Amino acid sequence: MIRNPSKNLTLIVYNSPKSPRYLKINKKLLSSLILVPILVISTITVSILYSMFLKNQVIELKSSEPKIIKDLKEKNKELSSQLDSTNKNNKILTQKLSLGSSSESTISSFRLFTPPLGIVDLREKDLLKIDNILLKNENNIVELHFNLANNSLNNDKLSGYITVVQFQKNSMYYYPAYELSEKNLRLEYSKGESFSFSRFRPTVARFPLINKSSVRYKIYIFSKTGDLIAYKQAGPFNID
Repeated sequence: MIRNPSKNLTLIVYNSPKSPRYLKINKKLLSSLILVPILVISTITVSILYSMFLKNQVIELKSSEPKIIKDLKEKNKELSSQLDSTNKNNKILTQKLSLGSSSESTISSFRLFTPPLGIVDLREKDLLKIDNILLKNENNIVELHFNLANNSLNNDKLSGYITVVQFQKNSMYYYPAYELSEKNLRLEYSKGESFSFSRFRPTVARFPLINKSSVRYKIYIFSKTGDLIAYKQAGPFNID
C-alpha cells in the first residue's frame, strides 16, 4: 500500500534523563522560514551592488565633467566666431547694397560670372596664394590638384568659394558643376565649393575626360561677400 507523503516533519528531541519528545513541524512553514532569510540576504546584496553601480556612475560623471565643460567652451567660441563673421559679412553686404550694382567693366576678364553686387578686386592684397598645381588623369576623370595658402598678415581665417573652369578645344566645363539658368548663362560665385581655413587647404577639382586633347584652367577664389581674393590660370596640359 502506497502512503501519501506526510505534510509534517517529525523531530525527536532527546533531553536525558527526560523521555524523548516528538515535535511536528509543517513542511510549508519550514520552507517559508528558510526562504525569508534567503530573500533578505538577496535583497541586501542587490542593494549593495546597485549602490556601488550608482557610485561608479557618479564618479565617471564627475571625471568627465571637465571635458564636457571644455567641449562646451570650444563650441561656444566657435559659434561666437561664426556670429562675428556673419555680422561682419552682413555689414559689408549692406554697404555694397548702398553703392548699387557693379559695372561689368570693373573686372572685364571675369565675364563668365554674374557680377556680384559691389565686387571688389582684392588680388593686390595677396591674401591667398594658389600653388602646387598638378594634373592627374585616372579612370576617365581629370583631376586638377592645387593648394590654397593663407597669406594674410595675421593668418585671419579666410572663407569663400572656389570655382574652376576647364577649357578644352571649343568646350568649357566648370567645377563644381551645376545647372545654369536659361535666363542667365553665367556662373554664380556663391555656387562654388565653400571653404574656410586659417593656414592651408588642399583642393581637388574633378572633370570628366571627354578627349585627350590639351586642357587649360582658370581658378577663381571669391570671398563670402563676392569679392575676388585670388585668380590663376594654369596650363595648357597635355592629356595622355
